[in-house]
Amino acid sequence: MTVPHGTVALPRRHVPAIAESERLWQRAQGLIPGGTQTLAKGPTQHVLGVAPKYLRRGRGARVWDVDGNEYVDLNMAIGPLVLGYAYPAVDEAIRRQLADGITFSLMHPLEVEVAEQIRSLVPSAQAVRFSKTGADVTSAAIRLARAFTGREKVLCCGYHGWHDWYVSVTDKRVGVPEAVRDLTYTFEYNDLASLDRALDADVACVILEPVTFEEPERDFLAGVRERCTRNGSLLIFDEMWTGFRLAIGGAQARYAVTPDLTTFSKAIANGMPLSVLCGRRDVLARLERDVFFYTTFGGEALSLAAAQATLSELVAHDVPAHLAAQGERLQDGYNFIARALGIDHLTRCIGPAARSLVTFDVPAEPAQGTATALEMKSLVQQELIGRGVLWSGTHTLSFSHGDSEIEHVLGAYEEALSILRDAVQDNRVREALRGEPIRPSFRRTANFDTRPRENRQPANDGLFSLQGRVAVVTGAAGLLGQQHATALLNAGASVVLVDLPHTRVAVVAAELETRTHGPVCAFPASVVDGEDIELLQQMLEDRFGRLDVLVNNAAINDKVEQWGHDTAARARRLEDVPLAEWRRVMDVNVTGVFLPSQILGSMMAAAGSGSIINIGSTYGLVGPDPSLYVRPDGAEPPIKSPAYPASKGAIGALTRFLATHWGGYGVRVNTLVPGGVANGQEPYFIERYASRTPLRRMAAPDDYRGALVFLASDASRYMTGSTLVVDGGFTAW
Repeated sequence: MTVPHGTVALPRRHVPAIAESERLWQRAQGLIPGGTQTLAKGPTQHVLGVAPKYLRRGRGARVWDVDGNEYVDLNMAIGPLVLGYAYPAVDEAIRRQLADGITFSLMHPLEVEVAEQIRSLVPSAQAVRFSKTGADVTSAAIRLARAFTGREKVLCCGYHGWHDWYVSVTDKRVGVPEAVRDLTYTFEYNDLASLDRALDADVACVILEPVTFEEPERDFLAGVRERCTRNGSLLIFDEMWTGFRLAIGGAQARYAVTPDLTTFSKAIANGMPLSVLCGRRDVLARLERDVFFYTTFGGEALSLAAAQATLSELVAHDVPAHLAAQGERLQDGYNFIARALGIDHLTRCIGPAARSLVTFDVPAEPAQGTATALEMKSLVQQELIGRGVLWSGTHTLSFSHGDSEIEHVLGAYEEALSILRDAVQDNRVREALRGEPIRPSFRRTANFDTRPRENRQPANDGLFSLQGRVAVVTGAAGLLGQQHATALLNAGASVVLVDLPHTRVAVVAAELETRTHGPVCAFPASVVDGEDIELLQQMLEDRFGRLDVLVNNAAINDKVEQWGHDTAARARRLEDVPLAEWRRVMDVNVTGVFLPSQILGSMMAAAGSGSIINIGSTYGLVGPDPSLYVRPDGAEPPIKSPAYPASKGAIGALTRFLATHWGGYGVRVNTLVPGGVANGQEPYFIERYASRTPLRRMAAPDDYRGALVFLASDASRYMTGSTLVVDGGFTAW
């Protein structure tokens, strides 16, 4: 196999000796809660018994642990070391300042000088304040936004630190008062509709990471900016990771979207503790009067000297361009190796080149005992450590990562991924691990639209518990499919996501596993291919030995309210509807329910229990209202496909047939009928739909979770052949 970018072959190495690391770790037990000051640096994020726990020193892009082992570092202190360890210009600036003093009884000139430097580089920085940690300044930004707007509610998207206002939306919120939990809500990245659902007159601010490992879709950031302006809410960019790394001026400079407030830390001082709150002068002026945000160490001079030198070096050497170039080499090389080994369906490198993420997915047809994504990641980490690479799943690069480091890492990847491939093929990933695998991390990288109290807390008893049960959701990569899966996971079920191979189903599975910590896997398949469904049945029997819940969600639904450029080619009259289009919709929407119900339902019947939930539509009960779709200018869009309501009407009849057929075997079959879901439609359509609904709104995607769990659980144990309509009253009129 030929690997690009000049990778070098590395000799295989044994697991490094880490005796001194282990001795220090034993001393920390019972003394330091959790054993670590930073979760991402702690033992839970590394293979126990294999990875070093303590580092002694670093230089450039390399580090040495307390046992003397050398590694190329791809973590770089979890982000701050944008230039590298012991970077001469920064260290010299610190030494010069150290000779004069660290902290003083009055202000220091560096406070003004570094503030001026930031103002010249960052588009939003009309005024600047300093603190020490990222959580300091994000919390100060929230307090400032509340004071400026006179509102209290916060909408967030991303990771924003440990303070109460944010951690209340995570599963680490024990100790946060209930009243605080009711003030912070979340929305989904790259999903303006989820922001629209949450944004109201009580929202003081919207805070988000402008980029994590997913690039913003066209107009997403601009759309957030426009909505905040229109709603009178402040827009806050949390640029802890993106600041001075994606571009000198951060993500706001790269994407030309200026927030009201911005927070920085990490890369600004190359490892010294400094954070920044900057933004509109009129907003930060409230800090001069009635908003209190002061700290003894905000003007500490060593960190400011380091920041001054770091910013100068970033500009002088165009460091973001270097990070992007080396990151692209690493990302492309990783993906090339994965493709060449035939495992690119299991692992790939995604995200911005300057800081990319390696992902792992379970195989499309997992056998019994197949390794989890975390176990595969653990094996790769173990083998990289044995080849002199310190890695936790990301490529956090610095200016010191030169060609030799990139070649070293790619050579190590070639060997580590070969070992992963063989272990997966032989179903021995767990046996190949020499220590305990990595545990799930606290930090999410996607799927932030979780609501304040959403948490995986399955009940141990009760009618609504799905603890120990196995569920299949078809059409799982879609909007409602993901919501159905989340509801089942939160109720305690293990969930198999089924969707077409070219969809994001594997990515969705990884995101759901990260967010809910629930057992979830992806199975690419077509619901109209009997062989695919039989393979799915075999996988269920091999891996789980059972199936308890089947959610037939896959369907084609043309959205005439969302005009595209191809509308001229679509039928505007019933007389023009092509027969092929009719057959395509009917095949997926009806056959795609019949086949899984026939094959997987038989599996349930053989076991003597199960619940099949067929997803219908209000248009299976009432005819489409053409007036909903007429544009404000009077233009009429293409007609709603007659196949869609016909297919959804057929679902109700099929449900009744299956209920009577399998009732004696203990298998229940019901239809859940959802109403229209707000999902980025044009405002005129959302307003019209809401106006003819008694509850005066379209549904949010998560409005159907409770109904789905009800039908899946013992709470509906005497219910079969029924239709449960959850449409906000749309069909009541």
